[in-house]
Amino acid sequence: MREIRGAIFDVDGLLFNTEQLYCDICIELAPQYGIENYNQDYYKKYVGTSNKALYEIYQNDFPFLSIEDVSNFIRAVQKIAESYLEVGNVEIKAGTKEILEFFYSQNIPCVIASNNQTKFIESMLDHHNLDIYFQKIYSFDDVENPKPHPEMVNKAVNFLGIDKKSLVMFEDSSHGAIAAITANVPVIIVPDMLPVSEEIRGNVLKECESLLDAKEFLSTTHLFR
Repeated sequence: MREIRGAIFDVDGLLFNTEQLYCDICIELAPQYGIENYNQDYYKKYVGTSNKALYEIYQNDFPFLSIEDVSNFIRAVQKIAESYLEVGNVEIKAGTKEILEFFYSQNIPCVIASNNQTKFIESMLDHHNLDIYFQKIYSFDDVENPKPHPEMVNKAVNFLGIDKKSLVMFEDSSHGAIAAITANVPVIIVPDMLPVSEEIRGNVLKECESLLDAKEFLSTTHLFR
Protein backbone atom coordinates (compact mmCIF):
# COMPACT_ATOMS: atom_id res chain seq x y z
CA MET A 1 0.00 0.00 0.00
CA ARG A 2 1.23 3.49 -0.87
CA GLU A 3 0.94 6.35 1.61
CA ILE A 4 -0.18 9.52 -0.17
CA ARG A 5 0.87 12.69 1.61
CA GLY A 6 0.65 15.31 -1.16
CA ALA A 7 -0.91 15.89 -4.58
CA ILE A 8 -0.03 17.88 -7.71
CA PHE A 9 -2.69 18.81 -10.25
CA ASP A 10 -2.62 19.89 -13.86
CA VAL A 11 -5.41 22.31 -14.85
CA ASP A 12 -6.39 22.35 -18.53
CA GLY A 13 -8.31 19.28 -19.59
CA LEU A 14 -8.14 17.88 -16.06
CA LEU A 15 -9.89 20.31 -13.70
CA PHE A 16 -11.47 22.46 -16.43
CA ASN A 17 -12.77 21.72 -19.92
CA THR A 18 -10.52 24.25 -21.62
CA GLU A 19 -9.54 22.05 -24.57
CA GLN A 20 -13.19 21.68 -25.56
CA LEU A 21 -13.57 25.44 -25.25
CA TYR A 22 -10.73 26.06 -27.71
CA CYS A 23 -12.04 23.35 -30.02
CA ASP A 24 -15.54 24.82 -30.14
CA ILE A 25 -14.18 28.30 -30.87
CA CYS A 26 -11.99 27.01 -33.71
CA ILE A 27 -14.92 25.16 -35.27
CA GLU A 28 -17.13 28.25 -35.00
CA LEU A 29 -14.59 30.66 -36.52
CA ALA A 30 -13.06 28.43 -39.22
CA PRO A 31 -15.80 29.04 -41.87
CA GLN A 32 -15.20 32.79 -41.60
CA TYR A 33 -11.73 32.12 -43.04
CA GLY A 34 -12.93 29.75 -45.72
CA ILE A 35 -11.80 26.68 -43.77
CA GLU A 36 -14.17 23.77 -44.31
CA ASN A 37 -14.39 20.50 -42.38
CA TYR A 38 -12.65 21.89 -39.31
CA ASN A 39 -14.11 19.49 -36.78
CA GLN A 40 -13.19 17.95 -33.43
CA ASP A 41 -11.21 15.14 -35.07
CA TYR A 42 -9.04 17.70 -36.85
CA TYR A 43 -8.55 19.70 -33.65
CA LYS A 44 -7.48 16.56 -31.77
CA LYS A 45 -4.60 16.02 -34.18
CA TYR A 46 -2.87 19.10 -32.81
CA VAL A 47 -3.90 19.17 -29.15
CA GLY A 48 -1.02 20.58 -27.14
CA THR A 49 0.62 22.21 -30.16
CA SER A 50 1.96 25.72 -29.60
CA ASN A 51 0.60 28.67 -31.55
CA LYS A 52 4.02 29.05 -33.16
CA ALA A 53 3.84 25.52 -34.57
CA LEU A 54 0.22 26.00 -35.63
CA TYR A 55 1.23 28.79 -38.03
CA GLU A 56 3.20 26.31 -40.12
CA ILE A 57 0.59 23.56 -39.78
CA TYR A 58 -2.29 25.77 -40.89
CA GLN A 59 -0.32 27.18 -43.80
CA ASN A 60 0.40 23.64 -44.93
CA ASP A 61 -3.13 22.31 -44.36
CA PHE A 62 -4.90 25.40 -45.74
CA PRO A 63 -2.63 26.74 -48.53
CA PHE A 64 -5.35 29.12 -49.74
CA LEU A 65 -4.86 31.20 -46.58
CA SER A 66 -2.36 34.02 -46.51
CA ILE A 67 0.07 34.34 -43.62
CA GLU A 68 -2.06 37.25 -42.44
CA ASP A 69 -5.21 35.09 -42.55
CA VAL A 70 -3.56 32.37 -40.48
CA SER A 71 -2.34 34.93 -37.97
CA ASN A 72 -5.78 36.53 -37.71
CA PHE A 73 -7.46 33.17 -37.23
CA ILE A 74 -5.13 32.11 -34.42
CA ARG A 75 -5.39 35.51 -32.73
CA ALA A 76 -9.19 35.54 -33.01
CA VAL A 77 -9.45 32.11 -31.37
CA GLN A 78 -7.10 33.18 -28.58
CA LYS A 79 -8.98 36.44 -27.98
CA ILE A 80 -12.34 34.74 -27.60
CA ALA A 81 -10.90 31.98 -25.40
CA GLU A 82 -9.22 34.53 -23.15
CA SER A 83 -12.54 36.34 -22.72
CA TYR A 84 -13.74 33.19 -20.96
CA LEU A 85 -10.50 32.46 -19.14
CA GLU A 86 -10.15 36.00 -17.78
CA VAL A 87 -13.40 35.66 -15.84
CA GLY A 88 -12.93 31.96 -15.16
CA ASN A 89 -16.09 31.02 -17.02
CA VAL A 90 -14.95 27.56 -18.13
CA GLU A 91 -16.84 24.33 -17.50
CA ILE A 92 -15.52 22.29 -14.57
CA LYS A 93 -14.67 18.63 -15.21
CA ALA A 94 -16.57 15.82 -13.53
CA GLY A 95 -15.17 14.87 -10.15
CA THR A 96 -13.05 17.99 -9.65
CA LYS A 97 -14.77 19.22 -6.50
CA GLU A 98 -15.17 15.73 -5.12
CA ILE A 99 -11.50 14.76 -5.33
CA LEU A 100 -10.30 18.13 -4.02
CA GLU A 101 -12.69 17.92 -1.08
CA PHE A 102 -11.46 14.37 -0.46
CA PHE A 103 -7.84 15.54 -0.17
CA TYR A 104 -8.91 18.56 1.91
CA SER A 105 -10.74 16.30 4.37
CA GLN A 106 -7.58 14.20 4.72
CA ASN A 107 -5.38 17.30 5.34
CA ILE A 108 -3.31 16.44 2.26
CA PRO A 109 -1.73 19.54 0.64
CA CYS A 110 -2.37 20.15 -3.05
CA VAL A 111 -0.50 22.34 -5.54
CA ILE A 112 -0.96 23.14 -9.21
CA ALA A 113 1.56 22.57 -12.00
CA SER A 114 0.12 23.84 -15.28
CA ASN A 115 1.38 25.18 -18.60
CA ASN A 116 -1.36 27.82 -18.50
CA GLN A 117 -0.77 31.36 -17.21
CA THR A 118 -1.20 32.13 -13.53
CA LYS A 119 -3.81 34.85 -14.10
CA PHE A 120 -6.11 32.47 -15.99
CA ILE A 121 -5.61 29.64 -13.50
CA GLU A 122 -6.49 31.95 -10.62
CA SER A 123 -9.59 33.22 -12.44
CA MET A 124 -10.92 29.72 -13.05
CA LEU A 125 -10.22 28.63 -9.48
CA ASP A 126 -11.88 31.75 -8.07
CA HIS A 127 -14.90 31.44 -10.36
CA HIS A 128 -15.57 27.92 -9.11
CA ASN A 129 -14.50 28.57 -5.50
CA LEU A 130 -11.65 26.09 -5.72
CA ASP A 131 -8.80 28.36 -4.65
CA ILE A 132 -9.06 27.20 -1.02
CA TYR A 133 -7.88 23.73 -2.01
CA PHE A 134 -4.46 24.75 -3.32
CA GLN A 135 -1.44 25.95 -1.38
CA LYS A 136 0.58 27.03 -4.42
CA ILE A 137 0.36 27.53 -8.19
CA TYR A 138 3.22 26.81 -10.57
CA SER A 139 2.51 27.89 -14.13
CA PHE A 140 4.09 28.73 -17.46
CA ASP A 141 5.09 32.02 -15.82
CA ASP A 142 7.34 30.27 -13.29
CA VAL A 143 9.57 28.11 -15.48
CA GLU A 144 12.00 28.32 -18.35
CA ASN A 145 10.94 24.89 -19.59
CA PRO A 146 7.22 24.05 -19.56
CA LYS A 147 5.91 20.49 -19.57
CA PRO A 148 6.81 17.88 -20.81
CA HIS A 149 10.05 19.09 -19.18
CA PRO A 150 10.02 18.14 -15.47
CA GLU A 151 11.11 21.57 -14.18
CA MET A 152 7.61 22.57 -13.07
CA VAL A 153 6.96 19.25 -11.36
CA ASN A 154 10.24 19.47 -9.49
CA LYS A 155 9.33 22.97 -8.27
CA ALA A 156 6.04 21.63 -6.94
CA VAL A 157 7.82 18.74 -5.23
CA ASN A 158 10.33 21.08 -3.59
CA PHE A 159 7.52 23.30 -2.32
CA LEU A 160 5.66 20.37 -0.78
CA GLY A 161 8.86 19.02 0.80
CA ILE A 162 7.53 15.47 0.64
CA ASP A 163 9.27 12.38 -0.67
CA LYS A 164 8.26 11.78 -4.29
CA LYS A 165 7.10 8.25 -3.52
CA SER A 166 4.45 9.73 -1.23
CA LEU A 167 3.11 12.13 -3.87
CA VAL A 168 0.63 11.65 -6.68
CA MET A 169 0.26 13.85 -9.76
CA PHE A 170 -2.90 14.11 -11.85
CA GLU A 171 -2.65 14.69 -15.59
CA ASP A 172 -4.88 14.41 -18.65
CA SER A 173 -2.25 14.39 -21.40
CA SER A 174 0.88 12.54 -22.41
CA HIS A 175 2.88 15.79 -22.19
CA GLY A 176 2.00 16.19 -18.54
CA ALA A 177 2.42 12.52 -17.75
CA ILE A 178 5.92 12.54 -19.27
CA ALA A 179 6.84 15.47 -17.01
CA ALA A 180 5.71 13.54 -13.94
CA ILE A 181 7.35 10.29 -15.03
CA THR A 182 10.63 12.07 -15.77
CA ALA A 183 10.49 13.68 -12.32
CA ASN A 184 9.84 10.24 -10.76
CA VAL A 185 6.48 11.32 -9.36
CA PRO A 186 3.70 8.69 -9.49
CA VAL A 187 1.04 9.89 -11.92
CA ILE A 188 -2.64 9.15 -12.40
CA ILE A 189 -3.82 10.03 -15.88
CA VAL A 190 -7.40 10.99 -16.75
CA PRO A 191 -7.42 11.30 -20.55
CA ASP A 192 -9.23 14.30 -21.98
CA MET A 193 -9.40 14.44 -25.78
CA LEU A 194 -6.63 12.03 -26.66
CA PRO A 195 -6.19 8.40 -25.61
CA VAL A 196 -3.12 7.41 -23.62
CA SER A 197 -0.29 5.87 -25.64
CA GLU A 198 0.81 2.37 -24.74
CA GLU A 199 4.25 3.71 -23.80
CA ILE A 200 2.74 6.13 -21.30
CA ARG A 201 0.15 3.67 -20.03
CA GLY A 202 2.87 1.30 -18.91
CA ASN A 203 4.46 3.96 -16.71
CA VAL A 204 1.50 5.49 -14.87
CA LEU A 205 0.15 4.58 -11.47
CA LYS A 206 -3.39 4.35 -12.85
CA GLU A 207 -5.47 5.39 -15.84
CA CYS A 208 -8.95 6.59 -14.84
CA GLU A 209 -12.01 7.62 -16.83
CA SER A 210 -12.69 10.62 -14.58
CA LEU A 211 -11.53 12.29 -11.39
CA LEU A 212 -14.43 10.54 -9.67
CA ASP A 213 -12.86 7.24 -10.65
CA ALA A 214 -9.49 8.49 -9.43
CA LYS A 215 -11.00 9.42 -6.07
CA GLU A 216 -12.54 5.96 -5.78
CA PHE A 217 -9.23 4.32 -6.67
CA LEU A 218 -7.33 6.31 -4.04
CA SER A 219 -9.93 5.94 -1.32
CA THR A 220 -10.10 2.16 -1.69
CA THR A 221 -6.48 1.23 -2.35
CA HIS A 222 -4.25 3.81 -0.66
CA LEU A 223 -3.32 4.75 2.89
CA PHE A 224 -3.33 8.31 4.18
CA ARG A 225 -1.82 10.05 7.13
